[in-house]
Amino acid sequence: MIEKLFFELVRVTIGTQIRLSRIPSEAEWKVLFEIAVRQSLVGVCFIGLHRLGADSEDGFVRIGMSEDLFINWMGMAARINVNNDAINQNCVTLQKRLSVDGFCSCVLKGQGIAALYREDLQGFRQSGDIDLWVDASKKDVIAWAMKVGMTKKPGYLHVGIRCVDTIVELHYIPTYLRSFRHNRRLQAFCESQKDKWTERNGMKVPSWEFYVVYQLSHIFRHLFGSGVGLRHLMDYYYLLCSRKNINSVSCKQLKYLGLYDFARAVMYVLCYVFHIDERYLICPVDEKRGKMFLKHIDHLIQVLRNY
Repeated sequence: MIEKLFFELVRVTIGTQIRLSRIPSEAEWKVLFEIAVRQSLVGVCFIGLHRLGADSEDGFVRIGMSEDLFINWMGMAARINVNNDAINQNCVTLQKRLSVDGFCSCVLKGQGIAALYREDLQGFRQSGDIDLWVDASKKDVIAWAMKVGMTKKPGYLHVGIRCVDTIVELHYIPTYLRSFRHNRRLQAFCESQKDKWTERNGMKVPSWEFYVVYQLSHIFRHLFGSGVGLRHLMDYYYLLCSRKNINSVSCKQLKYLGLYDFARAVMYVLCYVFHIDERYLICPVDEKRGKMFLKHIDHLIQVLRNY
């Protein structure tokens, strides 16, 4: 099945598999490319092509790919790389501007997570807008946004601005859960993490412990909203693989926040799709829930079967 072949390409990209089980046909490569585009993995998967030898002279021929598709894939990856450089600089510039005006901020997801990727993949992770969590009241954040140019009406989590040529969401609340009880606990957890912000690549970013909970809640919300893509899971793969203290996030804490069962499903997908080393898992795998979760992700892939 084509989705299984795509999972293999993902594993080759991250280095948990050496080669594909078979050489795809030109038609199959076109579908794999479309899946990579749909899953926002076209940039990092291009590095996977390199690992298959496609970057050598006529290497794309040896892996069954047409020259036109290889050039198209390479062009998209190059644009992603250039865009990442610009967004990285914009993050630094915007945080400095906020700091000058008396606001401390950190980068949520996006460029903060990209810095945890393997070095040769960091510039090829496909980024969207900039999400900054500002340590200030909702009223003060909105007032600052109005001063620099607010783009849309403030919501529960954030207010949008256009600054330094990039769409930016300024968060006064980093994330939320639909359960009132669990959301109250989550907000308390987020507040407790503010004094643990660190600097990476010139940007202020949250702690690893915060990211583990934040990204999990973010994926959970996407599951019932716009849908979960494999880029969300690749982000979580590299997040877990970057940890230093294996006991810093406990199962008890995940249960307290109402994220434990979902975390177990995510662990299954990380094992099944990414072949993550089990020592990086934050809780036991739940195969039943994991297969249900994977079907939701697979739905995005299966749409392309008739291409």
